[in-house]
Amino acid sequence: MFDHQFTDSVDIDAPPASVWRVLSELSRLPEWYYPARRVRVIGPLPVAPGSRFLLWIRTAAGIELEAPGEILAVEPERMLRWRGRSAGIAATASWTLEARGAGTRVTHEFAGGGWMMLLSTASGRAPKTAAKRLANLKRVVEQAEPAGKGG
Repeated sequence: MFDHQFTDSVDIDAPPASVWRVLSELSRLPEWYYPARRVRVIGPLPVAPGSRFLLWIRTAAGIELEAPGEILAVEPERMLRWRGRSAGIAATASWTLEARGAGTRVTHEFAGGGWMMLLSTASGRAPKTAAKRLANLKRVVEQAEPAGKGG
């Protein structure tokens, strides 16, 4: 369906419940979802298929764009998938959580198409962006959840 797809994973030193709390709280997207600048959650909450949000992202050129999104699938503490669109790109993002001992392996799959996705891929920014999202998520979760503690 999309021209370009990227998959990356990271191990987070926190249980799936802790990762899920950050991942599923859409109002926290600007804390970790690069290049998000701000978000407006439209509802319904808690996050469920059909929940919508409006994300403002900053492009590499410094232009801020609106990117409406909609939750497609939710499996609490296991998986979250949404789709979004803005000028020049349409994409889906999936986040899969897998318990690994006391921690969590998070896999991020991003698939997109459009001229902006083509430029991002050609410049090598697309896979770096996906990796940065995971690194940011890890940082936010681990700062909120000291190692060895869970909920």
